Amino acid sequence: MHRYDFELSAGREAFYAGKAVHGYFTREVLDLQQGMDGGRLVAPWFERQPAPPAGTLRIDARGDTRLGHGRMAFLEDLAVVPGGGDHGAGYVLCSKPVRADDWYFDHHFYKDPVMPGSTGVQMLLQAVQAFALHTGLTDGRLHPVVGEELHWTYRAQMLREHRRARGEVHIRKVRRKRGRLFVHAEGSVWRDDLRIYHVENIVLATRPPATRAETAELMRGPEPVPGDAEGVYAVLSALERPCYVVRAGGARRHDPRLPRPGRRGAPRGGRRDAPRTARIPRLPPLGTDCAGPIWPGRWRAASPVRAW
Repeated sequence: MHRYDFELSAGREAFYAGKAVHGYFTREVLDLQQGMDGGRLVAPWFERQPAPPAGTLRIDARGDTRLGHGRMAFLEDLAVVPGGGDHGAGYVLCSKPVRADDWYFDHHFYKDPVMPGSTGVQMLLQAVQAFALHTGLTDGRLHPVVGEELHWTYRAQMLREHRRARGEVHIRKVRRKRGRLFVHAEGSVWRDDLRIYHVENIVLATRPPATRAETAELMRGPEPVPGDAEGVYAVLSALERPCYVVRAGGARRHDPRLPRPGRRGAPRGGRRDAPRTARIPRLPPLGTDCAGPIWPGRWRAASPVRAW
């Protein structure tokens, strides 16, 4: 057995660190894999209920790129239970078939064609994201929280010969702090009917609101040409969090649907050369009509826009 520390960095700045244990096992030892429950077949929480819990949402997650896309799309069939699970705060069961040609089998360790353990962890993270989206907690992405320690344990392998991969997450709590949504959870992964992974202290959150300086840096450069709604939307979407948008020139007249500025020194519409700044709580689908213009006549946001 080998125990070691690892650290990932970019630009000489560490962004992820951890400890791991790996080992070499003979075929005889691998054949004795007993999973997380000493060889007992313990079904997921959802299947131990006498009947499907009230309010269960059945969801087909195939093609939902908010959860994962391409090779990183690990969710297919979901059962989302608001208020379910061991902690009464929410629950998700996900299931997908194991396919012999799944890409990761040929890209794991040399002569060790198994589903990587990190793939099962990612499945659970995506399940937490699905819970937040389908219960209306957020319409944006959740991200790992800096400073939180994720702990996972593997006790068996997923091979080509297995039929089904399943994962469940129990939401421990949901909280909001300083404009951010935090979701705490724990979860497990099954190969067929054997529970083989357990993951503790999953903590995902929306990103903190962007500062004016961050938004200004992102928006630096020429103003989008008239009619370039897609360009404006793509830039703002890259923030994935609330942002401030500065209009270099005010509209000819104040749009009655746009709230009047408060006391913070913003101009009171009507002056063609007056700057205008608006805060967007979230980005809706492009073209959605709404409370007020960002770039007048180009695209509109779905949420009320507050003049700064």
